[in-house]
Amino acid sequence: MPDQTHPRKTAPKAAGFMPAKGWDGNLASLLAVNERAFRSWARGVSAFTEEMARFTEARLREDNAAWQVLAACRSPLDAFECQRRYAEKATEQYLAEAGKLSELAMTLANENLAALQSEAGEATVSTL
Repeated sequence: MPDQTHPRKTAPKAAGFMPAKGWDGNLASLLAVNERAFRSWARGVSAFTEEMARFTEARLREDNAAWQVLAACRSPLDAFECQRRYAEKATEQYLAEAGKLSELAMTLANENLAALQSEAGEATVSTL
């Protein structure tokens, strides 16, 4: 049996959504800034993904060529040299790509931050 001495608290029924004090009606402006920031982020993710796909495709072509060269080797010494050259080139390419992706990520982050900061200035929020 429910305890009648402590009535159950329910949330007040609101007629409609009202932004918290301090937003001063700029909710639409803040949402627009958020949407632009998301679109910028999505473009950045797309650029990052395209670069990774380009590199992966190039590496697969390199791998295929290395297998063909390895299959043509006539001695274990030739095979070892083929594998050494392959590993050396792959290492150089992977390190270069890691640097490129890091630069791309930093560039995108800086561009998005700058865009967000300039657009956030448009959507001023008054203090509570």
